[in-house]
Amino acid sequence: MKRICLKDIAEEVNVSQTAVSKVLNGLPIRIGQAKRNRIIETAQRLGYSPNMIARGLRNRKTKSIGIVIPDMSTLFYPELLRSLEIYLSLHGYQALICNSEDNPANEREHIENLLSRSVDGLVAAPASGRDNIDYFREVQGSKKTFILIDRYFAGENLNFIVTDNKQGARDGVALLADRGVRRIFYLGNIRRNQPLEDRLAGVQEESACRDILFVSEQIFFTAPDRESVRETAECMLDKDLNGTGIFLESNRLLMGLLDTACRKGLRIPNDFFVIGFDPFTVKMIYPGDFDSLQVIREPLPLIKQDIAGMVKAVGEYLVSSLERQPERHLQKMLPAAVIT
Repeated sequence: MKRICLKDIAEEVNVSQTAVSKVLNGLPIRIGQAKRNRIIETAQRLGYSPNMIARGLRNRKTKSIGIVIPDMSTLFYPELLRSLEIYLSLHGYQALICNSEDNPANEREHIENLLSRSVDGLVAAPASGRDNIDYFREVQGSKKTFILIDRYFAGENLNFIVTDNKQGARDGVALLADRGVRRIFYLGNIRRNQPLEDRLAGVQEESACRDILFVSEQIFFTAPDRESVRETAECMLDKDLNGTGIFLESNRLLMGLLDTACRKGLRIPNDFFVIGFDPFTVKMIYPGDFDSLQVIREPLPLIKQDIAGMVKAVGEYLVSSLERQPERHLQKMLPAAVIT
């Protein structure tokens, strides 16, 4: 299907392409109202759609924001992306979304592709590790409007909006302590980033304050797939669980834990307590999933990140930097809420 361009409209109305461009872009031009109306009507009838890339080259703006995230398998990132895309759309920006699959090489390739498309701004939730830290410094140093979301690098001057994961974890441990927990097992992701380290540090600090037993032998790391979580949970649940709480770095690990607890005939909170970050996504895939879910005898508490606040802060930073104020340095942590 042929793409309608300014030349097609100009030929039909019998005016110059410059006249068509100025009318459609609302620029000053000495032309009669009848001719102006005919240009607009012809553009609508032919289905003219402006070439945003060409316009961006002229105006130095493409009205697009590149977003790179590390994972789409959790409930957190899809909700974050949906809300951020809506916010940007309401302010006239298109979101170009890429998934790095938590791989630094993929992440860098995605960012380079987005920059080659002349995106006005860039948002990234960095992949695990610090492989691209020098590259992020270069991007921010190039004066591109750039901000990290959900993840950050401690001690770096990079812009970010993240959750105060350490305090959120401390609040979660405080709830466990109030429910009588005297020992905590920690179940986390084998791939590490700064927010996850903050969660672990928060558990360590609050456990010490509450005189809860929490030593290195009670920290378990696993791949996030369900089978790996089941195997790791075997080591945690094959003990005397009286007065025990399990802190989940993310509730994406919960289903594997429930599988193992079900096989051992355990119940929550009858035999042990559980708290974790972010909402739990129920996936009924296997015949035994219903039995695993029945391990939970009452609603589980959770530590919920403020996605709406995160989106608002990032969106305001982008729009303000691009349209109203010079780009400014911003590092901000938002509180998490313990939901019971």
